[in-house]
Amino acid sequence: MGKGSTLIYSLLIVMGGIFFFCTVRNEVVAADIQYKKEMVLLIEEISNYAKKKNPYFQVIGNGGLDLYRQENLDDALIKRLLNHLDGVLVEGRAYTWGKTEDDQAMHTMPTTPDAKDFIDSSLSLPVANHLPVFIVDYCQDHNQIDDAYRENRAKGYISFIGSPDLNTIPSYPRDLPWEFNKKISRLDQVHSFLILLNPGNFKSKEEYLRKLRNTNCDLLIIDRYFDNQPLSSADVASLRVRKNGTSRLVFAYLSIGEAENYRPYWQASWSTSPPAWIAEENPDWQGNFKVKYWTKEWKKVLFGSPRTLLDEIVKDGFSGVFLDVIDAYDYFENKQVM
Repeated sequence: MGKGSTLIYSLLIVMGGIFFFCTVRNEVVAADIQYKKEMVLLIEEISNYAKKKNPYFQVIGNGGLDLYRQENLDDALIKRLLNHLDGVLVEGRAYTWGKTEDDQAMHTMPTTPDAKDFIDSSLSLPVANHLPVFIVDYCQDHNQIDDAYRENRAKGYISFIGSPDLNTIPSYPRDLPWEFNKKISRLDQVHSFLILLNPGNFKSKEEYLRKLRNTNCDLLIIDRYFDNQPLSSADVASLRVRKNGTSRLVFAYLSIGEAENYRPYWQASWSTSPPAWIAEENPDWQGNFKVKYWTKEWKKVLFGSPRTLLDEIVKDGFSGVFLDVIDAYDYFENKQVM
């Protein structure tokens, strides 16, 4: 992930010790940083901080399957991660979105058996620790949708199936058979969910909120913003009541592995003179830049004062946060070995 760049390898002697380092854009990637461990520690900090403000606040981590595998992290560190998550989400277990060797156009396609086995084996520890597993698959054919729901449900996973842009409320299936008329207050009570991160297709905030309220899923995962303006606490409260009148969970999106130049925290000068903790732009997502997520500068963007991202999510009454780009360690580890 991330654009390839020319790396300049040098030898640095510090206090009698020798280690290699490489420059990436205007930053230094040191070989002694344990990137996976640093991501676990960041998630732990976020979870502890939010739950100190609201003990009922919950955290979902998206992807980062390497963090749950014992060949990558020791058992104690994996346990710490699992203790600070309330659920995990994985994309593309049955149907994914990408390119094939024969066709370089992006399209939906079945997940390969090897990839599916990797996903399931990586999820064994979260499942054993009783964390709910949420799956997002990408397909539009009704037979494929039925197949994905059936297959994931047989594994005990909770499914959402939609378009790769995550910009619509799917029209099929019209009514999920596992929608129940009961109060939902914890992730382990969830049987259905909707994830909608790009609301640009809706004509107005009012239409957007109305259509979300007209659903009965147990969990909504949404962006905190509509048309670059944050939803109000009243907006969020209205979404926590679903069509059947019972309460549900509403989670806000938060990227912790990339900075986004369309967010309010982005400073104009960063586009031409980025600070040292911002690395390269993600070639697959324009305006998204890899960050040194272990630095205090990035953490000050995420949480710690009233106007930071996590603090505002908690203040606005969201049930929890959906942490994205937790696999940012891949980018920095790949830079080390180039």
